[in-house]
Amino acid sequence: RLIKVMNKDTYIRHAVLTLIYLCGMETVGTSMVNCSMEQTAVTRADSTEFGKSRCDYAEYYILTLIITLKISVVFIHANFYYMTLLTVVCASTLLAVAFVPYGVIYNRQHHYLTLFSPDEEFTHFLHLSIIAVAMAVISNTLHARMVDVMQRFDFLCLQRILQKRLSSRQLRSDNRRLLHNILPSHVAEFYLTADDTDKDLYHKSHSSVAVMFASVPDFSSYYMESTGNEMGIGCMRLLNAIITDFDQLLRLNRFQRVEKIKTIGSTYMVAAGLDDRTKECPAALLADFAFAMKQALNQINQNSFNNFKLRFGIHQGPAVSGVVGAKKPMFDVWGDTVNIASRMDSTGVEEKIQVTGAVADTLHQEGYTLSERGEVQVKGIGQMNTWFVTAPPHRPVKQSIQ
Repeated sequence: RLIKVMNKDTYIRHAVLTLIYLCGMETVGTSMVNCSMEQTAVTRADSTEFGKSRCDYAEYYILTLIITLKISVVFIHANFYYMTLLTVVCASTLLAVAFVPYGVIYNRQHHYLTLFSPDEEFTHFLHLSIIAVAMAVISNTLHARMVDVMQRFDFLCLQRILQKRLSSRQLRSDNRRLLHNILPSHVAEFYLTADDTDKDLYHKSHSSVAVMFASVPDFSSYYMESTGNEMGIGCMRLLNAIITDFDQLLRLNRFQRVEKIKTIGSTYMVAAGLDDRTKECPAALLADFAFAMKQALNQINQNSFNNFKLRFGIHQGPAVSGVVGAKKPMFDVWGDTVNIASRMDSTGVEEKIQVTGAVADTLHQEGYTLSERGEVQVKGIGQMNTWFVTAPPHRPVKQSIQ
């Protein structure tokens, strides 16, 4: 598009300058023609002759022609063949237009001569004029050739620059997309906008983060390496389909603030509340996401004729997030909140979303339906009172997915 606009402007500029060029040539020729018509009759005692003409210095018109040729070619950066043809035609035409009136004038001053039988003085001036104009035409042609070559070179350089700029933009877009797939959006923006002098890795403390572990306990018994499933490749394809469907849920607007942390075998770990821009309740976001995951897995079970079931564990509390590793860096979350959420999953029940008492209070205020499970022995903590989330607040599961 830029090149088209530049070409359009170039054509307009060439047309205007060519018009000015022709006007200058026309001025020189018109002056010579008018000069031959402005004679004054002077009567002498012995004879009557034409008086002195105003074109006594006709060489000035030839010099003006050469100067006009030289100046105009500097501004008209057109095609080499076009400039050569324009210069030759204009120079030849104006030489003829200039010498015809000059020959008439010379003949009037020396009435015994004509243009076609000139004397030595007229012939000398004619030859010098032709040589001077020819040299001007040759120099203009060489200049036009040089300008044409430079313009073609500039065009190729511009094309290369534009291609590199487009490829650079495409590469930057691909890198940004890849970085956003590896890291959460707010962490990716941190690395994209950070100064080169800032070598610290991303790390941040959070006062309240909700963490959820969702596992498929039946997958361990389902996995086997045999010739029927290509030595386990068929099982991995199915696991990949399950994880991919869970990842697709994160693209929904409802779950834009839910961040996938990692997968450990058949366990899926997500968190909410890591971004300060999150306005929703983190625990409520993960509860809705858990219901959406159950529905997605049910759809996979129908298509693959399996009966996999999910088990969930959610806890909310303080945590630390950051990026670790210089090669293949990974975003992760640490803290007791993560450990307790993992215990809620490992001590949970299939098809149930087990939460701690603090999360149960929060979800109850949000309108979720819960049922108390009772005390559960949690490794490293002891007895904990846990709850099951049975239904979202006054809306079916389909609406929570949307």
